[in-house]
Amino acid sequence: MRGKQKLKNFFSLLISLIHILPFYILLTTSFKASDDISSKWIMPGYLFWDNFKNAWREANLSSAFINNAFVTSFAVVILIILGSIAAYPLARNRSTWNKFIYMLFISALIVPPLTILVPLYKFMVDIGGMNHFWGIILLHVTFYLPITIFCIPAL
Repeated sequence: MRGKQKLKNFFSLLISLIHILPFYILLTTSFKASDDISSKWIMPGYLFWDNFKNAWREANLSSAFINNAFVTSFAVVILIILGSIAAYPLARNRSTWNKFIYMLFISALIVPPLTILVPLYKFMVDIGGMNHFWGIILLHVTFYLPITIFCIPAL
């Protein structure tokens, strides 16, 4: 039994290292200057922070961060409100209809989002939701409402 545990620990450590390795390489290369051609495995002697400043400025990440915070905030508030309203009767009333509706929301979790990507794009174009905050918020609420309704009665 002791040997099996050591083997499990070894493979767990090996899999963890395989998953952490790309992040280590990303970190070491992000701190190097563009003319630094040293090995990607060795952390540079001098940490070149200008890469982060240039990436933030050139990619306009400040506006992306603000937009993301705006969309996420509104989507979370709407999800909490709608999820609470929909989950309350499911949590308080025990009936066959509530079980059916609860299972209906759970079955919505089974559908992978990629299977409805093309019809969803067409729908968003048809309603004029492309490149608008309300369109993104609507998508977030639509995709996360079933999991919200599933999780709230458990509280």
